Amino acid sequence: MKNRTNKHFIQRTCLMTAFIFCLQPAARAHGFINQAQSEVKELNPGQSVEREIAGSESHTYQITLESGQFMRVLVEQKGIDLTLALATPQGEAGKSTVEVNLNRVDLESLSFEATVSGEYRLTVSALSTETLKGTYRASLEKRQAATAQDKQRITAERLRGEGYPLYQRGQAKTATESWSRRFLYGAFVNHEIVSLPSASALAIQRTQLAGRQLAPKMLAVIADPVFDRADIRFTSPETETNNIAQTRTVTFADERSLEHLAEKPGDKSGTMTRRLVIPRLLFTRLEATKLLALVPTSSSFSAMGFRANRDAVLRPELSQYRYVHFATHGVLDSERPGLSSLVLSMVDAQGKPQDGFLRANDIYNLPAELVVLSACQTGLGKEVKGEGLVGLTRGFMYAGAARVVVSLWNVNDKATADLMTKFYQRMLKQGERPAAALRAAQVEMWKQKQWQSPYYWAAFTMQGEWR
Repeated sequence: MKNRTNKHFIQRTCLMTAFIFCLQPAARAHGFINQAQSEVKELNPGQSVEREIAGSESHTYQITLESGQFMRVLVEQKGIDLTLALATPQGEAGKSTVEVNLNRVDLESLSFEATVSGEYRLTVSALSTETLKGTYRASLEKRQAATAQDKQRITAERLRGEGYPLYQRGQAKTATESWSRRFLYGAFVNHEIVSLPSASALAIQRTQLAGRQLAPKMLAVIADPVFDRADIRFTSPETETNNIAQTRTVTFADERSLEHLAEKPGDKSGTMTRRLVIPRLLFTRLEATKLLALVPTSSSFSAMGFRANRDAVLRPELSQYRYVHFATHGVLDSERPGLSSLVLSMVDAQGKPQDGFLRANDIYNLPAELVVLSACQTGLGKEVKGEGLVGLTRGFMYAGAARVVVSLWNVNDKATADLMTKFYQRMLKQGERPAAALRAAQVEMWKQKQWQSPYYWAAFTMQGEWR
């Protein structure tokens, strides 16, 4: 009887041991069993620690920091992908742990600025428990205070670290895309972004702007030109065509861009020709109407439809306005930037063809505080060494514009109309600076489900004077 009991006890023990052994990998994967911990070691500046680590292990280091001190841990990894986590002292407000994995092949880093004095715990762990073994070398940098570059590094590592889980969860196609998305959102939400054609252009511009008086009137809008005789405005009143935009369904195809359509040869030569197609932008009139409603009629100028032509833009009276807004198509010529242009009415009210291209070298004497080119790819041009980008932006700046808002890719017609309305409301009604107003309008677009993708709002950037 005793032997049989011992036999059953041994069998049950073996079965339980086998069960626990089989359970461990799954439990570890779900966080029910902790990775093997080693004793806590001190990590001091000027010293490096080289150790071997397996996928089931984690190593903990103690780092002493005073409030306001900056630290950066560098971990050179070989044969293993590691993740770093820094636990803050008890009682610190906010997040208790800072964790980062930058998905680098050979080096991980974690930068941090202490907000309280105390003992911090750094944990080095394998990203995957299935990794057999690898080695790493850890070192610590520590400074009394974080420099501006240190603060930028902290922000960059945080954004990149937050972006990687998007890739792991399948919310981004690549890790690079996830990092870009985090950086993009972080940059637009937290910072005003202004670019310059070149440092020399800014120097010349500030010399021209010194002591200049503001223009007496507020807003001039040039929008919704007529491009060909097939336009419905030749047969229907403009009041009827204006309502079409209100009922349009927004699609990715509604871009402010031009097309070249192939045509079959009309003779025996067999030569294929291409025809430039300039579609009407219905939402530009809606955009213009909303902007003009923000200022008194006595302080505004409007040129829409057939009146949105070269003569209206080149007239001296346009120099009396602080804000000049163009809502139409743009044409980019990167090889001959002087020929880059805005497309205005190509026919008059009688259907007679006319020159509708407003080129960069046509523009002069336009001392506006802001010129907005609400069109596609107006911010691009040819890069000239030492002089930056030459294109429509440079043309308006040479004409006297303090700053120019331009786009970097083909923009959606309806989304652009909404963005511009929000932008001008903040400038003209709330008194915000142009750079601050543009950032706020873009953030507002981002928060709307319909326009959340950066495609709809991130194309527009400000160039010129940021003050």
